[in-house]
Amino acid sequence: MAVNRFERITIVSVTGLPDARTAAYALTLSAMNMPGARALLCSPDAPPDLHPGIRHIPIAPVNYAEYSWFMMFVLWRLIETDYALIVQDDGWMLDGANWRDEYFDYDYIAALSHHARVDTPEGMRWMSRWNWYEASKRPGHIARPLLNGGFCLRSRRMMRALVDHPHIR
Repeated sequence: MAVNRFERITIVSVTGLPDARTAAYALTLSAMNMPGARALLCSPDAPPDLHPGIRHIPIAPVNYAEYSWFMMFVLWRLIETDYALIVQDDGWMLDGANWRDEYFDYDYIAALSHHARVDTPEGMRWMSRWNWYEASKRPGHIARPLLNGGFCLRSRRMMRALVDHPHIR
């Protein structure tokens, strides 16, 4: 019998808000579409109706900056699978049939954000509000968009990069 490919994934939502019901809802929907995946909610309090298949780890309330630090330096310690699929109350797995095992060939997959560094013949500059897209079409312009981590797939190797890579440490 083949191993379910979703067993390599922990679907995780991290929120510093005291009411984590919408994060739990995103986890529940994602887990329904990814049978075999683990589900983890990190929040100050577990919702009273948390699905029994979702593991809860209590964390302190966090603001936006603290959330980023948590994702960079703490999350890897809580994930026991090869990959984490980050979901939030505004982004979750809609259809597991769209999954491709080729995603496991990458350390990080995420949507583009509206911010990008654009290298031009005149030098480097940061652009926002998707203005970088038109600029990237000009000769000699290279756009390097930031990736949105709110709904993304991260390998365990990437999550540990800040502690394992000798040049980053």
